[in-house]
Amino acid sequence: MRSICNFIPAKNVADELKMVHFVYETEFEKMKQPFIYPIYYLHLVTRGSGTLKLGTSEYKLKAGSLYFAFPGVPYTVRSEGDFAYMYISFMGAKAAAMLEDMKISAETPVYNAPSELIPLWWRSIQRVNGKNANVLTESVLLHTLSYISDGDEAEKTKCESVVENIISYVDNNYADSTISLKKIADIFAYTDKYLSHLFKENMKVNFNQYLTQLRVMRAVEIIGNGESNINAIARACGYNDSLYFGKVFKKIMHQSPREYINSRKIAWR
Repeated sequence: MRSICNFIPAKNVADELKMVHFVYETEFEKMKQPFIYPIYYLHLVTRGSGTLKLGTSEYKLKAGSLYFAFPGVPYTVRSEGDFAYMYISFMGAKAAAMLEDMKISAETPVYNAPSELIPLWWRSIQRVNGKNANVLTESVLLHTLSYISDGDEAEKTKCESVVENIISYVDNNYADSTISLKKIADIFAYTDKYLSHLFKENMKVNFNQYLTQLRVMRAVEIIGNGESNINAIARACGYNDSLYFGKVFKKIMHQSPREYINSRKIAWR
């Protein structure tokens, strides 16, 4: 099936919310990245999965994911398998104010759509013609935004997105000995108190517990790959002090790093 692309006729300049495109994109792999646009885009993933990278943050995408692109903000999407999506592009002062009121920004670009949105978008894009393009496209956009602004559920989705952001950063930077919740809070423009509460509420462990467990699990993987130099293992997991690393490792694994390495050697024989 070929991509469907409908260009929306220009509305009166006095209008504050202007629809530009309503597109069903099926040739994603042929598109040049990174993407960067002068207007807003709202995408709805219809099949497949992928990863959105926006700045230093990465977000998992799947069928039913809604993700925004913002004017002048570059982003990339790495697809996994058969990836397709629809999008509506729009602009105007009302668009900016509306998203600001809903606290939709580059820090929280991904949301989960209810199951009925994919068939709604699909039926709507097939109905678009020169006479109904503006009203139909705008109605689909506003209807979709109404789900995002659905109170507690929308806030929950945004909170989950922030936590996923933190986890993605930590998973990629655990070897940095200077990593801390305060540093991450500064990077993502939140307070460390807010992130601490959010992380504990969603992950059921605090940030330091998660980071410690991750580092020890990475140490176990490194040992499993044959490394036996404890200083090297400690540094690779973000610890400059190998003695402190040993205490942390033993607390979680109930063996010192050397004891664990020796037990692995016995198991290999």
